[in-house]
Amino acid sequence: MTTRSPRRDERKQLPRKTADQKEGDYRAVWAIGYIDLMGYRRELLATGYKPSDDEDELHRRYTRVFERREILIRPLETYFAELRRRQESRPPDPTRPAMAQYFRAPDVTVTGFSDSVFLEASTSPTRATGGMTDNGLAPLNSVVTASIVALFTNLKAKSPLRGGLDIGFGVRSRGHLYSAATVSAVELGEECAKYPRILVGPSVVKTIQPMTNGTSPESRIARDIENVLYEDPDDGRLGLDFLGSVSQGLYASGFKPSDVRDIWLFAHTNRNTFSDSGVQKEWGYYDRLIRYMEPRLALWGPPRYWEDPRVRRTG
Repeated sequence: MTTRSPRRDERKQLPRKTADQKEGDYRAVWAIGYIDLMGYRRELLATGYKPSDDEDELHRRYTRVFERREILIRPLETYFAELRRRQESRPPDPTRPAMAQYFRAPDVTVTGFSDSVFLEASTSPTRATGGMTDNGLAPLNSVVTASIVALFTNLKAKSPLRGGLDIGFGVRSRGHLYSAATVSAVELGEECAKYPRILVGPSVVKTIQPMTNGTSPESRIARDIENVLYEDPDDGRLGLDFLGSVSQGLYASGFKPSDVRDIWLFAHTNRNTFSDSGVQKEWGYYDRLIRYMEPRLALWGPPRYWEDPRVRRTG
C-alpha cells in the first residue's frame, strides 16, 4: 500500500508572523543572556531526599537555596519593571512622528530553571511602529545592563554566578525560543567563564562594530556596549567589564563603593578558605576575580578603603 504524500498546504508550516506580533514572537534576531548560579546544584543536592514536616529542619535545609534563587530573579524583575514604567510615563514628544510615540521598552522574556535564567529579547522593529525602524540595539543593551546588574547584585550578596551573552537568528514557537545563540550563551557561561563573570560571544561584536562610528541613538548604544567590553589577559575572552569606568557611569551607576568592597572581601574570604583547604580549582576562581578587580578598585575608592585583615597579598 502506498502512502499519499501530504500536499504542500497540509505540511506543518512555521507561523508567518513578524517578530513582535501580539500573539507571539517568531522569526527574528535575538539577544540572549544566560546566567548560572555557581555551586547551586551542589547546594540543592545537599538538601537531601528525606521528607520532613519539621519547620526548623526545612528552614535549615532550604533557606540558602531559596535565598539564592530570589537574589537571582528579583533584581532582574525590578530592572525590567522600572524600564517599562519609565517608558510608559514618558510624555509625548511633539517633535517626533505620531507613530513614534508607540515605541515601547524592550520586551525581555526571563525564563529558566532552579539554578539559571535566560534573558531573551527580539531586536526586530515592532508592529506598533507601523513598519518604522525602532532602535534594534536597545534590547541588546537591556540584556547587557540586566546581566551586569545581576552579576553585581549576586556577588554583593555572596552568591557567585557566571554567564554568557550572544546574539543570533531564531524562531519562537508556542512560547519556546529555538536559536543557536542560546547554545552559544550557555557554552560561554558553563564551559568558558569558569570564574564569576559574563562572557560575550563573537556575534555581539560583529553586530555592533559597523554601527559605532555614526551619530544615531543606535550608534551611541553600539559604542556604549563596545566600551563596556574587556579582554581577559589570561584567556583572551571578551567579557562585560562590570567594575570598569563605563559600567560605573552607566550600567552600574546605582551601585556604591561599599557594594564593591563587599564583593572584594567576599572574593578574598573565599580565596582564603579554598587556599587553606587545598581546593585548587575554586581557589583559582576567586584568585582570578581578585586579579580582575584589583586594577579597577581606584575607580571606586582610595587605597585605604580596600584594606582589611581578610585581604592577603600574594606574589
